[in-house]
Amino acid sequence: MIAWLKKLVTPPVFEDDEEKTRVARLLNIILLFVMSLIMLFSVPAWFTTPEIGRIAVELFLAFWVIAMLFILHRGWVRQAGFLLSFTLWLAVTYGTYEAGGFNGSTMSAYFGIILIAELLLGVWAGVIFGGLSIGAAAFMMYLNNQGLLPPVPEYITTATFFWEFSAVVIGVVALLSLVMNSLHQALARARRNEKELAQKVEEVQLLAQQALEASEFKTHMLARVSHELRTPLGALMGLAEMVDHDVYGELTASQHEVMGRIVLNAYALNDVVSELLDQSQIEMGQLVLKEEAFSPHELLLSVKDKCMPQAQLKGLPLRVDMSDDLPDTLIGDPTRIEQIVSNLVFNAIKFTEKGYILIHTSSVGKEQWLIQVVDTGIGMDENEQVDIFEPFRQVDETTKRQFGGVGLGLSIVKQLVTEMGGSVSVISHAGVGSTFTVLLPQHIVQTVSRKPTLKSLSMIGE
Repeated sequence: MIAWLKKLVTPPVFEDDEEKTRVARLLNIILLFVMSLIMLFSVPAWFTTPEIGRIAVELFLAFWVIAMLFILHRGWVRQAGFLLSFTLWLAVTYGTYEAGGFNGSTMSAYFGIILIAELLLGVWAGVIFGGLSIGAAAFMMYLNNQGLLPPVPEYITTATFFWEFSAVVIGVVALLSLVMNSLHQALARARRNEKELAQKVEEVQLLAQQALEASEFKTHMLARVSHELRTPLGALMGLAEMVDHDVYGELTASQHEVMGRIVLNAYALNDVVSELLDQSQIEMGQLVLKEEAFSPHELLLSVKDKCMPQAQLKGLPLRVDMSDDLPDTLIGDPTRIEQIVSNLVFNAIKFTEKGYILIHTSSVGKEQWLIQVVDTGIGMDENEQVDIFEPFRQVDETTKRQFGGVGLGLSIVKQLVTEMGGSVSVISHAGVGSTFTVLLPQHIVQTVSRKPTLKSLSMIGE
């Protein structure tokens, strides 16, 4: 029994809602305080007050408070707060009527009810119960003017008025004390949370600084290593090609085959080193794009000539479709645009075993032109497309082992296109193929003799 009572009077705690816990704790205190006031007035009333109706109301309120404690512990905090406020309002209204309206003292308890309602439920509840209280007072005034109020009970004397009014004042003061205590606790929690937040922010800033330093170290290391690898790799490629072309003596067929593999793998390694160097330049903000006149037709034919050997090795036709509405001359960085298209085409060849590769270009309005690379390769589902343009990402680990590469080709495409003020997107279906679409500004030149302007674009690392 004692354990049950202790659990009943202990305020509930809701770990996932701090505000709900605060209101529940406050409501629990108010309910116990109301219970104490009811018992304080009810017990003496058995001996001093002949009005059985008033005693019955107070006893009903006592049991109703216990019921609301049960409701509170079930988690229905706002419902319990509303029931408490409304029940007290009804009790005060009935008590005022029984006490002869303005001749009694219970009407002053309306102030405590309004304070409880606003404290537990918010401003709107205070407004509602304030309006109800004004309405009840007006109704009592009407009944008093019409002579419809019951006569003032004999037990209501000046002393009774004094003690009841004093009890109401004490109750209001106690509620105000609860309000102030709640505000002080909320302020203390806010200051504590602010201090913890400041510590977390400082920790995050430190971690961000460390991550930035690690990223810069990685970027500088990639640039240094890539640059240092290029010289010996270039010499290795040159010597291998010279040996393969019988510069140092005639080779047998098997030796030519081995040298061909060496040259092929050297070029593959050179591509990886070039991608790493490009990525490091972009991250360090050292990439400067030129704007000069170029022919999109010649650029795409150059891409086709560069990529055709790889496509022929896999038996894939490589077609170029150039729309008639494409201008003869555009302004941009032809070297980087060729790199973008080449990366997309090589990527399409890598992941396509049968079918074809198509490069399509056309104008989009008067300010943009479009480059599309279509393949009939393995494709991707929606989940695999999410991170496809992130550095060092490929479809999955299985694909990486099967097709090779470091996963920088599409990332470089994305970053270069962004630097040029364009956009890149992909539409792909697993087992069907992929279509990569690049949109770039046209910067149309009216005459070929016009001198192009040079502009350094904003850097990603800044």
